[in-house]
Amino acid sequence: MQAGNAKNAISQDRVNEIWGAFWRREKPVTRRELFSNRLFVEGYPVFKKYIPNSTQRLLDVGSGSGRYGVRFAKDLPGSKVYLTDITEDSLSVIRHSVDIVGVTNSIVQREDMFCLSYADNSFDVVFCDVVIQHVDHPERAIREMLRVLRPGGRLIVSTVNYWNFHTLGKFVLQLIGRPYKYGYEKSYSSGELCALIRECEGKVIAQDGFYIAYGIFRLRETHPAFAVAGKVLNRFVTFVDRFTNRWLSRHFGFEVVCVASK
Repeated sequence: MQAGNAKNAISQDRVNEIWGAFWRREKPVTRRELFSNRLFVEGYPVFKKYIPNSTQRLLDVGSGSGRYGVRFAKDLPGSKVYLTDITEDSLSVIRHSVDIVGVTNSIVQREDMFCLSYADNSFDVVFCDVVIQHVDHPERAIREMLRVLRPGGRLIVSTVNYWNFHTLGKFVLQLIGRPYKYGYEKSYSSGELCALIRECEGKVIAQDGFYIAYGIFRLRETHPAFAVAGKVLNRFVTFVDRFTNRWLSRHFGFEVVCVASK
């Protein structure tokens, strides 16, 4: 993946270095640990409801740990799931995830999201979780994912949400002169993400979001009080969402999701 913009330029090599180092630091996990990550627990049901059970071919772009793609493969045994990333360090983690879960309907490949090796109209579903926020030409990435999506298929893209406590946390880091550990990262509002996909000629069919409290909960390493505050907020949001068609999560979730076709 590539990252940066005119104000916060960062090279392709630097992005690969940042994420390569991140995945090298990640310790091998057990099957239980792979799927107990709180962000995954909150996010997987949101993503899964937009993936038809009839899906034959699914592409996971920028798979990271591979937990989403592996779980899709497990829950869709009749499909073929392609898990991809550009860094070999990530691919090593993904292969470990595939092995510990034991899915046999997955393929792990090195891919550049700006130049995918697949033919036009190759996939029923193209999934991309919190990747385009790090790239300096997101429209190129979206157009490439739409290229390999078959007509009538589903493109599912998520990013970190501008309207979340996470944005405030990054602003505070900037004020005190501390670097953000993931390098450049653009936060998108729900409307901005959907507008981007429309500009790339995608047809938006749904908008969603999840886990408002994670923007606070992830600060627990700074002070234990953030863990408590995050749990309290999560319970409040869960209660309110039940009566509002998940309005709070859809607009203020840590991640926002846009689902589109072509």
